[in-house]
Amino acid sequence: MQDFEKIWDILEEAFPPNERRSKEAQRNLLMLHAYHITPYYEGEQLVGFLCYWNLGDFIFVEHLAVEEGYRGKGYGRKMMKNLLEQDKGKVILEVEYPEDDISRKRIKFYESLGFKLNSIEYLQPSYGTGKEAVSLLLMSYPNSLGEVEAREVIKEVHKEVYHVS
Repeated sequence: MQDFEKIWDILEEAFPPNERRSKEAQRNLLMLHAYHITPYYEGEQLVGFLCYWNLGDFIFVEHLAVEEGYRGKGYGRKMMKNLLEQDKGKVILEVEYPEDDISRKRIKFYESLGFKLNSIEYLQPSYGTGKEAVSLLLMSYPNSLGEVEAREVIKEVHKEVYHVS
């Protein structure tokens, strides 16, 4: 991927270490058929990207990031709407608990796109050695997840994305 270095810089700035892989592990994902990075440009300038997994029954959005100087200008909304308009069916993503203004704003952003916040407990597995697991919540589009469906989604995400069972 031609812009991997710039994508990595944005990813590294936008996500804390516990919520991302190492650079090498991230690069290795590019060889997987189920993993996709969709860059977003304004002219020639890379302004952000969307990383997602096509897991068959649903899409799992792993990372959405916009370069700092372009945040708040609608690029994240455009990227997510583009994904949702491709009619890929059910879309799942992780968000932090609404414990501060930033996390509450992020949840409202996804809700404005039609996502539903699910209350089921969810633990994002560690991204690697020295990184901690993170307690998060799942959001789903277009409908909320029932408990059985949520457990199936979590099992599939843990297996395919984080390689744990």
